[in-house]
Amino acid sequence: MSVFFSCKEVQRHETKSNNAVAHDTIAPLKHPRYNNLAEVVKQQDELRYWASKESYYPTVHFNIKDTVWMEFDGQCDYIFLYKLKGKSIVVYWWDIMQDCTHDIGIKKAARVKDKPTKGKPFMLLKLANDTTLQATYLYRSWINAVNKSYNGSEHFPELFLSCGEYIQHQK
Repeated sequence: MSVFFSCKEVQRHETKSNNAVAHDTIAPLKHPRYNNLAEVVKQQDELRYWASKESYYPTVHFNIKDTVWMEFDGQCDYIFLYKLKGKSIVVYWWDIMQDCTHDIGIKKAARVKDKPTKGKPFMLLKLANDTTLQATYLYRSWINAVNKSYNGSEHFPELFLSCGEYIQHQK
Protein backbone atom coordinates (compact mmCIF):
# COMPACT_ATOMS: atom_id res chain seq x y z
CA MET A 1 0.00 0.00 0.00
CA SER A 2 1.34 3.44 -0.89
CA VAL A 3 0.46 6.77 0.68
CA PHE A 4 1.59 10.03 -0.86
CA PHE A 5 1.11 13.42 0.73
CA SER A 6 2.05 17.03 0.29
CA CYS A 7 0.93 20.42 1.51
CA LYS A 8 -2.03 20.15 -0.84
CA GLU A 9 -5.21 18.51 0.39
CA VAL A 10 -5.61 14.87 -0.55
CA GLN A 11 -9.03 13.26 -0.69
CA ARG A 12 -8.64 9.68 -1.91
CA HIS A 13 -5.99 7.35 -3.26
CA GLU A 14 -6.67 3.84 -4.57
CA THR A 15 -4.10 1.12 -5.22
CA LYS A 16 -4.77 -2.26 -6.86
CA SER A 17 -2.80 -5.07 -5.30
CA ASN A 18 -3.27 -8.82 -5.79
CA ASN A 19 -6.77 -8.44 -7.26
CA ALA A 20 -7.87 -6.43 -4.22
CA VAL A 21 -8.40 -2.71 -4.04
CA ALA A 22 -7.13 -0.88 -0.98
CA HIS A 23 -8.75 2.47 -0.24
CA ASP A 24 -6.72 4.98 1.72
CA THR A 25 -8.48 8.07 2.84
CA ILE A 26 -6.30 10.86 4.03
CA ALA A 27 -8.11 13.53 5.95
CA PRO A 28 -7.57 17.05 4.63
CA LEU A 29 -4.37 18.46 6.01
CA LYS A 30 -4.58 20.79 8.94
CA HIS A 31 -2.29 23.78 8.80
CA PRO A 32 -1.56 24.41 12.45
CA ARG A 33 -0.75 27.89 13.56
CA TYR A 34 2.06 28.52 16.01
CA ASN A 35 2.37 31.31 18.55
CA ASN A 36 6.02 30.66 19.37
CA LEU A 37 8.97 28.40 18.60
CA ALA A 38 8.40 26.19 21.64
CA GLU A 39 5.14 25.12 19.99
CA VAL A 40 6.97 24.47 16.69
CA VAL A 41 9.43 22.00 18.24
CA LYS A 42 7.02 20.42 20.76
CA GLN A 43 6.91 16.63 20.39
CA GLN A 44 3.59 15.41 18.99
CA ASP A 45 2.08 12.05 18.10
CA GLU A 46 1.01 13.16 14.64
CA LEU A 47 3.45 13.89 11.82
CA ARG A 48 3.93 17.63 11.50
CA TYR A 49 6.33 19.11 9.03
CA TRP A 50 7.34 22.23 7.19
CA ALA A 51 7.88 22.30 3.42
CA SER A 52 9.70 24.67 1.12
CA LYS A 53 7.47 27.48 -0.08
CA GLU A 54 8.74 26.95 -3.65
CA SER A 55 8.19 23.20 -3.87
CA TYR A 56 7.50 20.28 -1.56
CA TYR A 57 11.17 19.52 -0.87
CA PRO A 58 13.03 20.07 1.29
CA THR A 59 10.89 19.36 4.32
CA VAL A 60 11.83 20.07 7.92
CA HIS A 61 10.65 17.86 10.79
CA PHE A 62 10.95 18.33 14.56
CA ASN A 63 9.88 14.79 15.53
CA ILE A 64 12.87 13.92 17.73
CA LYS A 65 13.90 15.97 20.76
CA ASP A 66 16.65 18.51 20.05
CA THR A 67 17.05 17.42 16.43
CA VAL A 68 15.77 18.70 13.11
CA TRP A 69 15.34 16.22 10.28
CA MET A 70 15.77 17.76 6.83
CA GLU A 71 14.45 15.64 4.01
CA PHE A 72 15.98 17.01 0.80
CA ASP A 73 14.23 14.55 -1.49
CA GLY A 74 12.89 11.03 -1.19
CA GLN A 75 16.43 9.64 -1.13
CA CYS A 76 18.41 12.12 0.96
CA ASP A 77 17.94 13.04 4.62
CA TYR A 78 20.14 14.79 7.17
CA ILE A 79 19.53 15.14 10.88
CA PHE A 80 21.03 18.12 12.71
CA LEU A 81 21.05 19.27 16.33
CA TYR A 82 19.32 22.51 17.31
CA LYS A 83 18.81 24.72 20.34
CA LEU A 84 16.12 27.28 21.06
CA LYS A 85 17.77 30.64 21.73
CA GLY A 86 15.46 33.59 22.21
CA LYS A 87 13.27 33.90 19.13
CA SER A 88 15.42 31.57 16.99
CA ILE A 89 15.92 27.87 16.43
CA VAL A 90 19.70 27.65 16.03
CA VAL A 91 20.59 24.68 13.81
CA TYR A 92 24.12 23.30 14.13
CA TRP A 93 26.15 21.69 11.37
CA TRP A 94 26.44 18.41 13.11
CA ASP A 95 25.04 15.89 10.71
CA ILE A 96 24.45 13.18 13.28
CA MET A 97 22.82 11.14 10.56
CA GLN A 98 23.13 11.34 6.82
CA ASP A 99 21.17 9.00 4.59
CA CYS A 100 21.70 9.91 0.93
CA THR A 101 21.91 7.73 -2.13
CA HIS A 102 23.45 10.66 -4.05
CA ASP A 103 25.20 13.98 -3.51
CA ILE A 104 22.73 16.86 -3.28
CA GLY A 105 25.53 19.37 -3.81
CA ILE A 106 27.01 19.40 -0.32
CA LYS A 107 30.15 17.53 -1.40
CA LYS A 108 30.46 19.58 -4.59
CA ALA A 109 30.34 22.78 -2.52
CA ALA A 110 33.11 21.53 -0.21
CA ARG A 111 35.64 23.71 -2.04
CA VAL A 112 33.90 26.92 -0.94
CA LYS A 113 36.08 28.56 1.72
CA ASP A 114 33.30 29.88 3.94
CA LYS A 115 31.42 26.66 4.78
CA PRO A 116 29.75 25.18 7.86
CA THR A 117 31.97 23.66 10.51
CA LYS A 118 30.97 20.71 12.65
CA GLY A 119 29.42 21.88 15.91
CA LYS A 120 28.89 25.49 14.75
CA PRO A 121 25.55 27.14 13.86
CA PHE A 122 24.76 27.29 10.15
CA MET A 123 21.05 28.16 10.06
CA LEU A 124 18.62 30.20 12.14
CA LEU A 125 14.88 29.59 11.91
CA LYS A 126 12.37 32.19 13.09
CA LEU A 127 8.60 32.44 12.88
CA ALA A 128 7.85 34.91 10.10
CA ASN A 129 4.16 34.47 10.91
CA ASP A 130 2.05 31.77 12.53
CA THR A 131 2.44 29.35 9.58
CA THR A 132 5.87 30.24 8.13
CA LEU A 133 9.44 29.62 9.27
CA GLN A 134 12.06 31.94 7.80
CA ALA A 135 15.60 30.61 7.44
CA THR A 136 18.70 32.74 7.73
CA TYR A 137 21.86 31.01 6.59
CA LEU A 138 25.17 31.94 8.20
CA TYR A 139 27.23 30.65 5.26
CA ARG A 140 25.45 32.31 2.33
CA SER A 141 28.12 31.64 -0.33
CA TRP A 142 28.18 27.95 0.59
CA ILE A 143 24.35 27.74 0.55
CA ASN A 144 24.31 29.38 -2.88
CA ALA A 145 26.91 26.88 -4.14
CA VAL A 146 24.87 23.92 -2.84
CA ASN A 147 21.65 25.28 -4.31
CA LYS A 148 23.26 25.78 -7.74
CA SER A 149 25.19 22.52 -7.89
CA TYR A 150 22.38 19.97 -7.88
CA ASN A 151 20.02 20.35 -10.82
CA GLY A 152 19.19 23.90 -9.82
CA SER A 153 17.09 22.72 -6.87
CA GLU A 154 16.92 24.98 -3.87
CA HIS A 155 17.90 22.63 -1.06
CA PHE A 156 18.19 25.46 1.42
CA PRO A 157 15.18 27.75 0.82
CA GLU A 158 14.40 30.87 2.79
CA LEU A 159 10.80 30.00 3.69
CA PHE A 160 9.17 26.85 5.03
CA LEU A 161 5.39 26.59 5.25
CA SER A 162 3.56 24.65 7.94
CA CYS A 163 2.09 21.58 6.31
CA GLY A 164 0.59 20.32 9.49
CA GLU A 165 -0.30 16.73 9.91
CA TYR A 166 -1.83 13.93 7.96
CA ILE A 167 -4.06 11.23 9.33
CA GLN A 168 -4.41 7.93 7.50
CA HIS A 169 -7.60 5.91 7.75
CA GLN A 170 -8.22 2.55 6.14
CA LYS A 171 -11.65 1.44 4.97
